[in-house]
Formats: sequence, C-alpha cells, structure tokens
Amino acid sequence: MTFAPLDINTFPFFFLAGLIYNGPIPGRDRDTAGLGIAYGQFSDELQRSQRLEQKLNGSSNGVQHFEMILELTYQIELAPHLIVQPDAQYIIRPGGTGNIPDALVLGVQIAINL
Repeated sequence: MTFAPLDINTFPFFFLAGLIYNGPIPGRDRDTAGLGIAYGQFSDELQRSQRLEQKLNGSSNGVQHFEMILELTYQIELAPHLIVQPDAQYIIRPGGTGNIPDALVLGVQIAINL
C-alpha cells in the first residue's frame, strides 16, 4: 500500500495484494496458483482539474476516479526446466473514467530455464 503527497501525485493511493498457493492439485506439488488485486485511486486535485477542463472546454474525456485489476494465474511445471503460466486479468474502469468498458485480458507465459 502506498500513499503519496495529494497535491502533486496522480495516484496518491495504491493498494496491491495477492495470495499464492503451492501444490493446489494432488500430485502437482511444484505448480502454483495465484490470485491478486490492484486498486489505484486518482487524486482529488486531478479530478478537480478534469472537471474544470470539462466545464471550460466542453471536454467529454471524463473524470478519473479509480482503476482496479483482479488477476488469476496458474503456473504449471511441465518439466524441471519448462514452465507454462496462463493468466487472466479483469480490469475494472480502465483509465479510471468509466468511458472504456471493463476488460478481460488473457495471456500465457512460457519459461525455459537453462
């Protein structure tokens, strides 16, 4: 968790947490499951500035309030030197304004350790 000076920082409050569980499936002791959350709140000063810009210029970019990400991942050890890790992230309020719909991001990493 971080706090920063409210008057100069775009993201004065940020929170990140996660859980990792080793060996979630019997017989797969070296696999790892993970769940994470990240939350960031945009500064009141930034929001005030964006509201003023909307009022003066008729801008419809929106006001940034917060952004949150939920993540679920599973690391599979296929061999002592080969790991495959699928990952899913759900992003709530991308960009913080609500103008962009929530998004589901899917990915996979492959690691070869030499």
